[in-house]
Amino acid sequence: MFQCFARNAAGETQTHTQLVVTSVTSSFSLLPSDLTVTVGNSAVFTCETTGAPKPAVSWRRGSQLLASGTVQIPRFTLLESGGLLVEPIRMEDSGDYTCTAAGADTHINATATLTVWIRTFISVPPVDQRVIKGTTATLDCNATHDPRVNISFQWQRGAVPLQPSGGRVSILSGSLTISQTWSGDIGDYTCTVTSQAGNQSRSARLEVIELPHSPRSLSVSLNDSDSRSVLLSWVRPFDGNSPLLHYILELSEN
Repeated sequence: MFQCFARNAAGETQTHTQLVVTSVTSSFSLLPSDLTVTVGNSAVFTCETTGAPKPAVSWRRGSQLLASGTVQIPRFTLLESGGLLVEPIRMEDSGDYTCTAAGADTHINATATLTVWIRTFISVPPVDQRVIKGTTATLDCNATHDPRVNISFQWQRGAVPLQPSGGRVSILSGSLTISQTWSGDIGDYTCTVTSQAGNQSRSARLEVIELPHSPRSLSVSLNDSDSRSVLLSWVRPFDGNSPLLHYILELSEN
């Protein structure tokens, strides 16, 4: 509503009129942009428009209509803002997505590309191992990943990161090798693969077996009820991280 006033010393007069805008050319206020998403996640394309009447927004991939005011297929949702939600993402969702805004007398399009990565995961996890003291232990850790992304491996013993020392400990292609193992190497080891397309961790336990210690506090006494037998006892020794199978008793007669 517009009003016009005229004033002078004699007074004031006014008149008014109304302007009604019935049509404004459609345009994009926020264009969709290219996205890169990992399989299993969600993707949200933006597409905001202006115009009068309000433009009708629809989305297509190639020639396939995915979402509009009257059409919607599973996993593709037309948002109130005009954007498109794709959830969950599959490999076959890669491609060009076109947002179309249809106004009273115009049709405008904007296109963005969706790139989908395969999720990175550990395909060969480390497994529990028992090695003899002084030998070499190798904990494997291999990952399957999208060839377009880079991955890196990190090993931890408990909560402490392991750094290749160039000595006993080395990491090659994700696998951890510990040479000249000893009891101090016993523990839980975790392999973590990190990438732009996801992270994953898997753990395994390393046990180092060594010779059992000698029995302690050996004592012997005659059996009062049987002159041909003795009572022999000792303190159970450290088992070397492996169950004791049996004891060997020897008699020496002089």
